[in-house]
Amino acid sequence: MTARKYSPGSELLLTLTILALGASPAAAQVRSYRHWLSTKADTQQVFTGELPSGAPASGGYYEVETDALGRVSRVSSFQDGKKTDATVFQYAGNARWYSSYDAFTATGEKTGSTRVQRDARGDVVRYDHFTVSGDLTRYSARSTVGAGVEWISYSRDGKPADRYVYFYSPRGYLIEQQWYPDAATDYDTQFDEATGLAQSRKKLVNDTLASSNKYTYDSYGSRTRDDIYGKDGDWYGAREYSGGLIARVFYRFRDSTTKELRYTYDDKQLTKEVKLSVNGQWICTFTYDRLSDGTVQRTLAVGPDGSLYAEYPNLLVTDVTRQGQALDHPDVAIVHKTGDWW
Repeated sequence: MTARKYSPGSELLLTLTILALGASPAAAQVRSYRHWLSTKADTQQVFTGELPSGAPASGGYYEVETDALGRVSRVSSFQDGKKTDATVFQYAGNARWYSSYDAFTATGEKTGSTRVQRDARGDVVRYDHFTVSGDLTRYSARSTVGAGVEWISYSRDGKPADRYVYFYSPRGYLIEQQWYPDAATDYDTQFDEATGLAQSRKKLVNDTLASSNKYTYDSYGSRTRDDIYGKDGDWYGAREYSGGLIARVFYRFRDSTTKELRYTYDDKQLTKEVKLSVNGQWICTFTYDRLSDGTVQRTLAVGPDGSLYAEYPNLLVTDVTRQGQALDHPDVAIVHKTGDWW
């Protein structure tokens, strides 16, 4: 998993920054970096861990193209030498800061566009995301909350979806992220400011520790595993990764119940299906209705017999309670299979 792909917000919010311009023009160039840091000042873009030019690279990395003014014009993401996606930035004339960007698949297919609004200092205050045809799919807005920077994402009809609060080191690099999927729940993630990689995460419910995660990376900075611990510190689950993407989630609870989630992806590296099994029995499969830019319109839970168990509007769901409610998002589900699912 590369530095800019956050779980759980990777398909909900992308906060991009831009390279600060030097005092004089520079020749256009292409360089590759291992890490892309999130910074407090959205006018400055920082890449670290530069890779030797022309050398084959393993793991996740970024190919960064800059124009003659030193501005980032394109960032392409790679995994083990294979391109996975690209972002192309647009500027108004010789403006220092980008005003919009387009998203592309590895094959060059444009999937969507984002328009950027900035304050007088140039900091981004709002992102509006659109399909290729120009239809709004979602938006997110920024404000300052104490020492943190708050982003709230909204569905295209204006309903709040998720709330994030980011905290930065004295040098301006991300060191902590708080994600609030609902009013009672806080996922608090700690980051290494030198690499942008998440180091650990705690889940708090009503300010009380519910669980915690520790992350493992390979020598290239790609995440290979998350270990999950209960509030008492006992291990009870793990997430396993392949090629930078979650492949399998496994839980073993105190009553010996086991739960397994297996992920599959489409050619755009978006989650295509998640198969849920409990005690080795297939319970249901989650599938996703998406807009052309990848925004999830609806998750469907489909039983082994093909019947519709539940649907979840405007939400990507990968796991549920025994009665089919989405984890951390109570009362969102339209449940068709009543009673216990297992």
